Amino acid sequence: MPLFPEIFRSVELIWILWGISIPACLGLSYALRQGERIQWKKLNDEDGAAYAVPYVMTFPLYALFVGLVVECSLLLVTKVGTMYAAYSAVRSAVVWESAKTGSGSSSPQKMNDKAKQAAILAMVPFASGGSQHAGGSAAGTTLLPSVLTAAELFREGRFVNPNYLTRKVRYAAAHTQVASIGRASNAPDALLTATLDFEAPFHIPGIGRFLGKPSGNGYYVINVHTTAALPSESPQNETRDIGIQYLSE
Repeated sequence: MPLFPEIFRSVELIWILWGISIPACLGLSYALRQGERIQWKKLNDEDGAAYAVPYVMTFPLYALFVGLVVECSLLLVTKVGTMYAAYSAVRSAVVWESAKTGSGSSSPQKMNDKAKQAAILAMVPFASGGSQHAGGSAAGTTLLPSVLTAAELFREGRFVNPNYLTRKVRYAAAHTQVASIGRASNAPDALLTATLDFEAPFHIPGIGRFLGKPSGNGYYVINVHTTAALPSESPQNETRDIGIQYLSE
């Protein structure tokens, strides 16, 4: 899929708020900086109290825009993550489309399962590892051993909290959905399309209440929708000897 239309899909409002919040933060930062020039020694009298009113009224608004910048930035990073995850899903589908089962025929269910597994693993770095988003889910249990082993092998001397990583894997598994892989046509090189939906959590409840929807576990989420497509690489004529043997897993 084209990069620029896809990067805005389902997060158009987030992009708008992010674009508004950054200049608002810069403007309010300048206003607060000017407020620091108040002659604090005059605050003890009635005339000095008038100087503090604009400063006190501006700070909550400043905190709101800072929160918006943080939340929108996290959501936009997550959007990029879903684009990578959708690509991973459809890439896995391309690989497994021609795989044979024991009966000698391809298995759409195995292809879909492998595509979803690839998408979940790709979303782990972008999933929440916060305890407030755990929700007691046991999803992703089958993926945990391989992820923890990989983290141990490639941590390069850095400490990796297994509990934190476990929560990220379980959140990604519980909140990543991949629609059935679809073909544009029956042509051998037709496009395979994967549609991915990820429920990204809000970390600031006040903002999530207005921009998201309740997750049912005490926090708010927003659905990030992404589509990726790649051409099929299955053989054009599987009955012809092309020198490649497709084996079952």
